[in-house]
Amino acid sequence: MLTRPEARSTPRPLLAPGLIALGGTLAIASWALNWARFSFPETQTTVRTVFVGHRTVGLIFGIILLLRAALARTLSPRQARTWGGFAILSGGFIAGYAIYDLATEQTRMVSALVANTAAALHMPVTAVQAEISRQVAQGQVKVTFLAGIYVAIVAAAIAVVGGIASLRMPVEAPANPGFLRDPLARTHQEREPGAGLPEEMLTPPAVPEPPRSWDRTT
Repeated sequence: MLTRPEARSTPRPLLAPGLIALGGTLAIASWALNWARFSFPETQTTVRTVFVGHRTVGLIFGIILLLRAALARTLSPRQARTWGGFAILSGGFIAGYAIYDLATEQTRMVSALVANTAAALHMPVTAVQAEISRQVAQGQVKVTFLAGIYVAIVAAAIAVVGGIASLRMPVEAPANPGFLRDPLARTHQEREPGAGLPEEMLTPPAVPEPPRSWDRTT
């Protein structure tokens, strides 16, 4: 009887899960370090500072990357490739939000400050916008990008590289492909062509003795 051989277990590659885990750790670190700081004069003598940006994205996708790294390390090779490949999407989300903040955070924060100030003071938006634009030019209203947003971009790049490495991981295959003989199956001695049938096959089966009643004459 022929059976398919089982795949031999081989050491799992650590490069892809390690890169994904490193990207997740850095993404969480970017959340802790903050992405940006918005400063504006609250009164004529005081300046208020708040942390802004989509740093929560680093926390959420950092945790997801760590989970995907664990799955890529423990699941079967085929499943590990799939889950590891999803790290590319996570890295893309982190990088996308970081680049978006770098490009638009100043404009969005100033627009929000103008709208809130005009509503609170019941003043025309154009008058408030002119005053805040003057403060922006003087550096009194500004967005300062912190180390966290750059760490997030590095984390995203490492996660993408880990996802690509995961997709390139080889799937385990049987060491000897094909069919193997069942070890419990009965083996027969190899015979040369033209040697005829085996001897045990030529032995006629035993014939039972006829009943004694057949010997009686009628």
